[in-house]
Amino acid sequence: MSEPLKVLIVDDSALMRNLISRIVESVPDLKVWGTAMNGVFALQKIRSALPDIIILDLEMPQMNGLEFLKKRQELKIDVPVIILSSIARRGAEVTMEALSLGASDFIQKPSGAVSEDIHLVKDHLIDLIRVWGGRHRRSSLHEGPDRPSLPAREASPVPETPARTPGPLRSHSGLQILAIGISTGGPNALRTVFAGLDADFPLPIVVVQHMPPGFTAEFAHSLDR
Repeated sequence: MSEPLKVLIVDDSALMRNLISRIVESVPDLKVWGTAMNGVFALQKIRSALPDIIILDLEMPQMNGLEFLKKRQELKIDVPVIILSSIARRGAEVTMEALSLGASDFIQKPSGAVSEDIHLVKDHLIDLIRVWGGRHRRSSLHEGPDRPSLPAREASPVPETPARTPGPLRSHSGLQILAIGISTGGPNALRTVFAGLDADFPLPIVVVQHMPPGFTAEFAHSLDR
């Protein structure tokens, strides 16, 4: 049986840290690696060792979530981050900025900064931890220096590298619309897709993405930018 995924919880509320810890410890494949009351203490904890994933609040004293994400980029800390914040409609722009700074995904706290209603997002939070933490764990093992070597074999032909930008649509293709459906990691994946499209892309685009109320408009604006 593999070692449980190690979770670092960063939130200025002691109650929230406790409630999130209970959620994490409620399943056998996850464990609380550590907790921190803001970004400063989080950076201190990951100075010598890294968790598999970080759960991060946005509104914190001394070093808030955005400042932590910027520092994470600066220090090249390769650990996925899930935003768990009470910021709602008024903070949609902040959440989109967090995603642009490298956060993997986000969950909106159900009702306020300090609320026992956090259990309402329990299943979603556990799913995201498993997806992003598991992906990071597999990537780390694959790239680790102690990976066992495989016996040598004849090299296969190297496939041709696909073009970074899509080719022009053929006029006789019969396509009338481009529909994109996304789930986990959708916002950042969409940014990558849209960045590769020309400004004169000839088809209308429809996107299906589940988001909390108040975030859709800001996400659309962030794609325009």
